[in-house]
Amino acid sequence: MPLKLFHGGPRSESPMDRLVKAVCEAFDAPIGLVSIYDEDGELHRTIVGLDGIAIPEAFNLAQTMMSQGPGALMVISEASDARIRNHPFVTGPLGLRFLAAATICDRGGTPVGSIGVMDSTPRQDLSDRQKTSLKRFAVMAGDLVELERAERESLSKRRTLELAEAMAGLGHLHVDLATGVVTWSDEVFRIYGYEPGSVEPSLENALKACHPEDARLLLSHAESARRTGEGYDARIRLLRTDGEERVMRTTVRAERGPDGAATALFGVFQDVTDMVRAQQTLIEARDLAEAHSQAKSDFLANMSHELRTPLTSVIGFSGFLALSQGLSEKERHYVDRISVASRSLLGVINDVLDYSKLEAGAIDLDCTPFQARAWAGSAAALVEEQCAKAGLELDIVVADDVPETLIGDEGHLRQVVVNFLANAVKFTPAGRIVLSLEMRQKSLRVSVQDSGIGIAQDAIDRLFDRFTQGNASTTRLYGGTGLGLAISRRLVELMSGRIGADSAIGAGSTFWFEVPLEAPAEHPVVAAPMRILLADDSAATRSLVCAILGSLDFHVDAVGNGAEAVSAARSSHYDAILMDVNMPVLDGIEAARTIRAMQGAAARTPIVALTAAVQADQIERYFQAGMVGHVGKPVRPDQLIGELGWALSRSGIAPALTGRATEPRAAA
Repeated sequence: MPLKLFHGGPRSESPMDRLVKAVCEAFDAPIGLVSIYDEDGELHRTIVGLDGIAIPEAFNLAQTMMSQGPGALMVISEASDARIRNHPFVTGPLGLRFLAAATICDRGGTPVGSIGVMDSTPRQDLSDRQKTSLKRFAVMAGDLVELERAERESLSKRRTLELAEAMAGLGHLHVDLATGVVTWSDEVFRIYGYEPGSVEPSLENALKACHPEDARLLLSHAESARRTGEGYDARIRLLRTDGEERVMRTTVRAERGPDGAATALFGVFQDVTDMVRAQQTLIEARDLAEAHSQAKSDFLANMSHELRTPLTSVIGFSGFLALSQGLSEKERHYVDRISVASRSLLGVINDVLDYSKLEAGAIDLDCTPFQARAWAGSAAALVEEQCAKAGLELDIVVADDVPETLIGDEGHLRQVVVNFLANAVKFTPAGRIVLSLEMRQKSLRVSVQDSGIGIAQDAIDRLFDRFTQGNASTTRLYGGTGLGLAISRRLVELMSGRIGADSAIGAGSTFWFEVPLEAPAEHPVVAAPMRILLADDSAATRSLVCAILGSLDFHVDAVGNGAEAVSAARSSHYDAILMDVNMPVLDGIEAARTIRAMQGAAARTPIVALTAAVQADQIERYFQAGMVGHVGKPVRPDQLIGELGWALSRSGIAPALTGRATEPRAAA
């Protein structure tokens, strides 16, 4: 079936139409034809002089020229030429006698079609000048192909952008400051409550849709951006035509000309009403939760006071009575029962209050150095009397690899161990209890092994759940809340550790936990006197650091800003520099960069940041400025000495640190 393509009609004239007319005029030809294959392989034709005439499918001038490659030219002067003599355009009423065509290529040199002229009157061969002209028309056609491709790509991107804006509730605008022309995307109209195209895009119409207070703010921002070339971010309330109040977030940036002056404003608008409402809901929920948590904490504090106050008297006076020599055997038995019952009740109260604090997140860890062997002994001492009364042997075994000193929360670690020991005493009628300490890589493993009644395998996994014991009879026989092991698990997990138990009925039990603990860092002994430059605008900090380093026989020169630090580093020799970051006149980062840019030994002086800004991205900035370490505020003597020792060891002044927790930084 022939391809029918008619030129003319209501379709507006395209650049390719005008090009075909131009080539017809240039060659005084009645018929002109451009055939182009697009990226999808579809053929498009632009024709002059064949109105109403169908083009047979077999007539494919584009394929013929493309097969001849880039720069090809074909001229047929007589209808007797074998290439066209049997064509319907030659044998039919059209009576074609002349054809000249050239290959069209895209920007990459790939043939994509042809351009040609035809005539019913025989002609001579084209002159060299005419051949050159036809090839130039082919190049122009290739340029139009590229322009059409770019337009299609731009249209596709624009449609994708419009779809993305509609999905995100995001729109954009552009203001030409020279002409005052304002353009909005469709989504901006919708955000303002207008139908797209229903009003003229303008600052005036934008202000009409704003809350009066925010309209003044928006106008002020826009004027400032025009005058200074600086953009702005704002949150504006809108009073839409449907009566709804919405919240719009706007970000506007200036486009600058070669002279730096603002030439246009480009802005992005987003309806953030739902986000703002969600944030408000979250804030209200957080405030409610905090109020609930505070009420719970207040209740626990009051409950603790109300319960412990009378128990203090019961426990105290029962203990006082037990010391009396005038009690009969029966009376002494009664006093012992009162003492045991009151202490048991105190244990229940402590368990409930401790677990409630853990659930409320009200327990903070207090990590300090402690003596491992002394700590184990103090925990065992708390159950030593109970073991003696029950006839149980209590042993402590500390492996040789356990450091003498460890850093951790000594009190809460002891609480877990005492819980293990108390359970072991409770469930061991006779035999032996062993408290063991050993190191597993960088973790301390503590275990309590007993020769007691043991636990069924299916009950072990439930032991660390709250209000749970081995079975119901356990509670009746031995008492307790079932919270002790649950509290222990929460404490161990709070310390980034793990906890467990191994047992079998009649074979005793081993309860254990592992928590990552390290020995305190060892600091180098630095040969004195060392000269240190301290730059900090806080007199209190200067006094503290001078006192710490002075006790180690360091010589410290203290200055109050970065400019003074640069001057001191330029005029005197220092073994290291401690540099605050936020200082007047010149901040620490710029001061460090300036010192690094100096000539000679001063540029190689180790610089350690001394600052309260200790986020990872902030520390990275210090390293990029040429610093080799950092000390966080408030200043801890051990960290200050460690970081300073590390900095000195890098420069070869002091021996390298041993056992230091902080590894050398590649960025430094």
